[in-house]
Amino acid sequence: MWDSDFDKNVQRTKNRPIASGRIKIKEATGFLAGQMTAGLGVLLSLPYTSFCFKLGAASLPFVFLYPTAKRWTKYPQLFLGVTFNWGVFMGWAANEGSVDLGVLMPMYVAGVCWTMIYDTIYAHQDKKDDEKLGLKSTALTFGEDKKVMYGCVGGFGGGLALSGMMVGMGLPYYAGVAGGLAHLLWQIRTADFDDVENLAYRFKSNQVVGGMITAGALAGAMC
Repeated sequence: MWDSDFDKNVQRTKNRPIASGRIKIKEATGFLAGQMTAGLGVLLSLPYTSFCFKLGAASLPFVFLYPTAKRWTKYPQLFLGVTFNWGVFMGWAANEGSVDLGVLMPMYVAGVCWTMIYDTIYAHQDKKDDEKLGLKSTALTFGEDKKVMYGCVGGFGGGLALSGMMVGMGLPYYAGVAGGLAHLLWQIRTADFDDVENLAYRFKSNQVVGGMITAGALAGAMC
């Protein structure tokens, strides 16, 4: 909704429902209200409701800040990572009624690093249009230099490994992490920043990374 005027002028997004006019802002507002009501319902249904409610509410400044980030910072992908990975804390809180930063902060950092990688790849699809519109992204900030993304792979793997050690995960977990690392390294190494189809494929393939980590975590918890 906030970006519809920009989306109209970006080749990849000009046919989105609001940007193209197929859906009006009033209709989108109603849909948003429904989503937020459903989300509140989920939040209030969690165990340790009071604690989870306060923790969930603590994420709201980031939720409202992120959509504006590409207007004023060169690192909007970092703000996305900080916002999008809040679920790390929520999942633990719903199970334990607390937040163990020794376990969760490494995992949170890993999630932020992962977001930086996949959303930088994603942003390269729109970099020419973004530059014309005066919008910012890590694709424009880093350019063709992949060193920061490779560094994020290290943060991703190290964070997940440390969290796993803190809770005594078994060997299959680390195999899943290793598989995810290998896939991310492949994404970065083979990413062609001037080929939209190449970038879209690598972005979507992050479901494979998530699948490896999830399968490893499930198997590792049983060992």
